[in-house]
Amino acid sequence: MCAAHVGMPRVLKLEIRPEVNMKHRRLQTVVLQCMLVSVCLLMFGCEGFFTDPKVVSIAVTPPTPSLVTGAAQQFSATATYDDGSTKVLNSAVWSSSNAAILFVNSAGMATAVGAGSATISASFQAGTGSTTATVVTSPLTALQILPVNPSISVSVQKTQQFSAIATFADGSTKDISSSVTWSSSNQQVATINSIGLATATNVTGTTTIQASSGQVNASTTLTAAP
Repeated sequence: MCAAHVGMPRVLKLEIRPEVNMKHRRLQTVVLQCMLVSVCLLMFGCEGFFTDPKVVSIAVTPPTPSLVTGAAQQFSATATYDDGSTKVLNSAVWSSSNAAILFVNSAGMATAVGAGSATISASFQAGTGSTTATVVTSPLTALQILPVNPSISVSVQKTQQFSAIATFADGSTKDISSSVTWSSSNQQVATINSIGLATATNVTGTTTIQASSGQVNASTTLTAAP
């Protein structure tokens, strides 16, 4: 009996566990999902998967330049995005408010055609920025701010209108208050808007008011008294 049992082969029983089969199926599902995402990225890029930052403002430089007729000026546009980053734009759409005074091409290169002022604008996505350029027949040599060193009261007279008077190489003068860049060195004492109107706060003291057109600047001191 024992000899007969020795010659008989053993039958091995193979057991397939359900949990092992489930792990393989989950792995296959993950691999397929990764493949689908890769295909979508290749076909459509990253749109729909990532949110691009949005333009919140555009700065056009140089600010408020003064050009002589016949001269050329390259403008540039820098975008600020909602994530705080900035970028010089190569695909902005450029325009001029008056091409008979200042013509600008698609690359932001402007040509001064005739005397006067024109606004140069750059647009990209939903953002727009601009600056005002002055075209003259003679180069700008000097600026003067009027009145000189005025005083205002923080309780009675809280505003002061300034004017920027330009002097050109041919000796002529012109009020260019609306086309210069105005600034106040101490905005806790007084602020100033784009046409030269300064407004005092409730703080007494002094601030330097500056007007700029291209490389030509002028300044005066504004005192805010009680």
